[in-house]
Amino acid sequence: MLSITPIVNLKNSYNQFSTQVISFCGKPPVEKKTEQDVFIHSVKVKKREKNSLNKQIAQFPQDVAYKKAMLINMGENPKNLYRLNSIAGPHEFEKFLNAHNSDEDFYRPGVRPASRLGDIDSHDMRNVESGKYGANLHIHSTHSDGHLTISEILDQAVRYADERNQKLGINEPFYIAITDHNTLEGSKEALDLIYKNPQKYKNIKVVLGVEISAKTPEIKGFQLRRPRTTHILAMCVDPHEEVFGSYIKSLSEASRTVMHARYTTLEEIVEVLKDDKTVKLGLAHPAYPNMKDDLKSSSRYKAAVLEMIQHFQRVAKDKGVFVEGYYQGYKDELSLDKKLTKLIKKYCDYLGLLKDGGMDTHFTSIFHSCSKWFFKK
Repeated sequence: MLSITPIVNLKNSYNQFSTQVISFCGKPPVEKKTEQDVFIHSVKVKKREKNSLNKQIAQFPQDVAYKKAMLINMGENPKNLYRLNSIAGPHEFEKFLNAHNSDEDFYRPGVRPASRLGDIDSHDMRNVESGKYGANLHIHSTHSDGHLTISEILDQAVRYADERNQKLGINEPFYIAITDHNTLEGSKEALDLIYKNPQKYKNIKVVLGVEISAKTPEIKGFQLRRPRTTHILAMCVDPHEEVFGSYIKSLSEASRTVMHARYTTLEEIVEVLKDDKTVKLGLAHPAYPNMKDDLKSSSRYKAAVLEMIQHFQRVAKDKGVFVEGYYQGYKDELSLDKKLTKLIKKYCDYLGLLKDGGMDTHFTSIFHSCSKWFFKK
């Protein structure tokens, strides 16, 4: 059985709740620097291992062009496809979303007790312990406002994936997505680490992405007192590609940090990506509670949420693939409204949008959210 070890005690902040991170065999293993861990270009991957990785890539031939372009933009040999086996391409990503479109437990580590529905990260870890938990598609690193480095994120995912496969007797990757706010630096670092050591990450799949802050002035429900924003997830990006990379960089060039980046619009994002054949767009946490102060009634809130989803589908068109229909929610009664979340799922199905899920991880465990600003309250 997977063991869970408390690592952070939140005294006096939240009913003495302890944040937890998955640990295997009592505590995370101390990683020794081996020749494979410090993999450089002069070290050769065994031919058998290389062939195995290439066979896995061949399962999604439509993603080969995406990975070859990434290698070229990295300044590497495009024949080294096997090194990017752990990077999920657009075809693989969309097929994956389709396969788990109706599987909410796949995207959540556990279940919240009814008495603590309003408390962030109050869920148990039943789906992690059983191995049912299969993806966290919304993770922030220290490149934006997260507390985990990219290396720590990947290492946690690898430990869980290896233990999960061994426990269940399967060979199924654990999926994560790097979605730092308004920067591609986290995705660049993840790509570099995977390229240097493909065998270490063979049991995980990493979606390279970015979370973009956008205005939604077209939606009347958001304009009662002040301009409203939403977050757009761009997935399966090439972090070294010049056009989209320059655009993301321009959003924060005049800002102190990426968190203060210029707000764009969904229309502008779609226009920048008009010639891009790979990037998939999604709408993050559609029931985010920052409308509560303006929308006093639950019915008005629900109407605004559905209008936002419809706006996303109408503007993004074929680039708009998914909505975060499965997520743990924030400390706000409306975002945890069961009728609203059920309505979101039904509306996504009606509009032909896939549903995915992520923890919106900001703290020290990929199995939790724990936004750092939450602890300052």
